[in-house]
Amino acid sequence: MLPPDIKSKLTQAQPVRYEIRVHGQLDPCWSEEFAGFAMSQTESGETIISVLILDQAALNGLINRLLGMNLILISIYRLEPGLSPDYQRIGKGE
Repeated sequence: MLPPDIKSKLTQAQPVRYEIRVHGQLDPCWSEEFAGFAMSQTESGETIISVLILDQAALNGLINRLLGMNLILISIYRLEPGLSPDYQRIGKGE
């Protein structure tokens, strides 16, 4: 049995922002496939997809969807509220 404090955290589904990097610069025609996502391109030839995810099942579904489209995943970051993505990557040793 789970302690009450952990159980309450598991049952309170709050969306979490994720930043997903894929290899290559996605063509604008992909925007329909990723409606509601923020997408940007990097100078190094990657695409960054930023999206709010409700739970781990939704994250798993999105990852499977990207892999099914033959996209190469480079990284997936869970972004903490109030911190910039750059700060969070630096804090993880990058």
